[in-house]
Amino acid sequence: MDSSFDCSRVGLPATHDGAWLATFLKSRHQAKLERTVRTRRNSAAGTSIRRGPRMSRRAKRQVVWAVVAIVAIAVVAVFAIVKEQSLVPGYSTGASLDDLVKSAQTWDVAFPSWFGRQAPDFAIEDIEGARHRLSDYRGRDLLVVFWATWCPACNLEIPHLVELRKTLADDQLGILAISNEAPEDLRRFAAAKKMNYAVVSLGDVILPAPFAEVTSIPTTFFIDRSGVIKLAAVGSVSFEEAKAILQAPQRQ
Repeated sequence: MDSSFDCSRVGLPATHDGAWLATFLKSRHQAKLERTVRTRRNSAAGTSIRRGPRMSRRAKRQVVWAVVAIVAIAVVAVFAIVKEQSLVPGYSTGASLDDLVKSAQTWDVAFPSWFGRQAPDFAIEDIEGARHRLSDYRGRDLLVVFWATWCPACNLEIPHLVELRKTLADDQLGILAISNEAPEDLRRFAAAKKMNYAVVSLGDVILPAPFAEVTSIPTTFFIDRSGVIKLAAVGSVSFEEAKAILQAPQRQ
């Protein structure tokens, strides 16, 4: 066998001498040795030289917006819980009228100059033919509500009045809902809405002040058991708020 080295096997020109070949083989051996040392060091340190895929900018934005949305939902939920806890206990523990007015969101105060004054007496007939006189309600609370079938806020308030009528007996509370619409129209509407309280068609009856001065609906007068106007509200009053107003002590 020929002991000479064939340079063409490793891609080297045949003109290179033996010294160059020795240098070449030594450098390859040194490179291999260095790679082996690096691999052992990385294994001993417990690190990995591989890197995972990098998150794109779009993916980062999506993550940020998802976090913002979750935080916003949490804030709204906490606010609703805090608000409910701050209001509901007040309804059952005798919140003052001033506190209830400050917390109102769907109604405002009306006719404040009449608060603490005796409600003027009047008589009126409901759509079923029953006659009602304001002074006959002494000894029980009374709500006098001015409304109309075409009024959106009035319609929102109706279920709350129905619930209030179910909660408090007739000997505790009276409700008079007064409209200037025709009796037959009110009968059909009251039946459809299952209104369980007195509905009145004003007709030609002339009411005394402050009732005759109502210009916005719904307007509700809260009259206490002594016949004194406790509060008047313009706007939709919820069941919880109405009950709290009835339970609140009269202003001194």
